[in-house]
Amino acid sequence: MVTPTYYRQEAEHCRKLAAETKNVQLADQYRKSARDYEALAEELDGQPPPNQAYPCIQQPVQQQQAKSQQGKK
Repeated sequence: MVTPTYYRQEAEHCRKLAAETKNVQLADQYRKSARDYEALAEELDGQPPPNQAYPCIQQPVQQQQAKSQQGKK
């Protein structure tokens, strides 16, 4: 599971790359990526962890259709 901390670390990494590069366009792209990562972290901060908000809801298990596959042979 991806956490807000992961996205914040990625944002920091992008800011570091932006500061180190001499290419203005690349630096702008790194800063944009950093903002995007920060936004993702903020979004995850406002959400409960998966499967804990609604513990009674579970995804159905998909079963293969053995009979339909045998008929195609």
